[in-house]
Amino acid sequence: MKMKSIYLLLLLSLSLLACKKTSPCPSSTYYTSKGNLLVLQLGERFEGAYEYDLAYNSLNNDSLPLSFESYLGPQGDVTNLRVLPNPVPIFRLFANTIQWNTPVIDPTKLQQLPVSYPIDTSAIQAFGNPGNPNYPHLWEKISKLDIVHTYRKANPNAPVTVMKLITTSYNPELGFSIPSTKHLIFLVR
Repeated sequence: MKMKSIYLLLLLSLSLLACKKTSPCPSSTYYTSKGNLLVLQLGERFEGAYEYDLAYNSLNNDSLPLSFESYLGPQGDVTNLRVLPNPVPIFRLFANTIQWNTPVIDPTKLQQLPVSYPIDTSAIQAFGNPGNPNYPHLWEKISKLDIVHTYRKANPNAPVTVMKLITTSYNPELGFSIPSTKHLIFLVR
């Protein structure tokens, strides 16, 4: 009886191996990177990732050529952030709300790896007035994302650009708007 069980187990194992060779591999449920610019939004925690496929993403003097363009619209101040010379803004800041020009990547589709990607803080470049952020603490929030590993491995010498935004949102319990600090991290590949 014991020998029959071993043969049955061996036969079952061989049939499973044969099925794997002839059947296609199941597709991954994780997000597959398709772009060349990744923007990660951080608040108290990781809030979202946005990926762009820009026509131009070359670095000028080893820095990302970001540009703010502000104007007074019919309903208030509007600020666009662009990567020059691309004509389409990365996002629009209007009424203290960031309006992205690409959908957020589903966070459940972003694969988490067991190891963090190390950061050299000398590779970090501040855009605007970032204040005095704790860069290792910010990096810790995103360092295990597979997409971050993909971008850094593809272009390890590119700077990691960090930008700080302060937005306000109305809190009905308090009866007034409260400020919220956001950090945006830009990666290029």
